[in-house]
Amino acid sequence: MQNKKMEDDKKEFRIRLIAIISSVLVSTLLMLFKFYVYRLTNSSAILSDALESIINIAASIFALGSIIFAAIPADKSHPYGHGQIEYFSAGFEGALILLASIGIFKTGWDRIFSPQPIPNIDEGTFLLLIASLINFILGLALIYVGKKTNSLTLIADGKHVLTDVYTSAGVVLGLFVVNITGWYMGDGIIACIVGLNIVVMELVDEALELVHAEHKILNVIPERS
Repeated sequence: MQNKKMEDDKKEFRIRLIAIISSVLVSTLLMLFKFYVYRLTNSSAILSDALESIINIAASIFALGSIIFAAIPADKSHPYGHGQIEYFSAGFEGALILLASIGIFKTGWDRIFSPQPIPNIDEGTFLLLIASLINFILGLALIYVGKKTNSLTLIADGKHVLTDVYTSAGVVLGLFVVNITGWYMGDGIIACIVGLNIVVMELVDEALELVHAEHKILNVIPERS
């Protein structure tokens, strides 16, 4: 029975590891792709979306470390195991969110007062839509694997990726309107809205994850006492 449990734990660890490494690789490629689209269009709204992708990469890398560390068996210094570190990955993301938001607000604010035409806006919008679809699939896959392997870190990372998808969808819709109306000030306004969305939605989500983590930790300790 004990051997079977150890085998199951190792199998779940391998699945988690493959999932989070895939997240890091895909997120990195999508970030580079978005910066290419920004260079193509010089759109502050697309730049804001690319900057948010940096948060996804950093969060996924931190999640990778926490999953590896959580697999270390309990010892004298950590009698309840190292698994609880997974519950604190959300706190790290909060600082990254604030830093990215500052950069996004600055870029958007400057473009509001100095609006510029957006070259290749049709191509850029289409490419961003493709990136969003890939991100959507990645987010759903991470949440699915997270629930299957009981990994709060993977679930949180998946939700984070989906939040990026919603942001990208807003940017795509906004650029579509800008393209039709020719109101280029809207490019900067969209960027500022993206920054506000990141602060409000993601920080609230991270706070909820931390509250959930606290309850989980309090429940684990009595069970192992």
